[in-house]
Amino acid sequence: MILEFHPAARDEFVAAAEYYETAVPGLGDRFLVAVKRDDVVSVLAVAHHHRRPGYWRSRLNG
Repeated sequence: MILEFHPAARDEFVAAAEYYETAVPGLGDRFLVAVKRDDVVSVLAVAHHHRRPGYWRSRLNG
């Protein structure tokens, strides 16, 4: 699979995996595996649902 990350989304993805791994050992790895799919995936944001809604929408045009 090919993952195409927006630069800011890549940082969010890594931070999320690190957070999950700290919270529950092995959860970070399970998160990373869950994101892997057979097609091309364009990741614009990896956001916690409590973050400000829609902050990532400007990334759609870039």
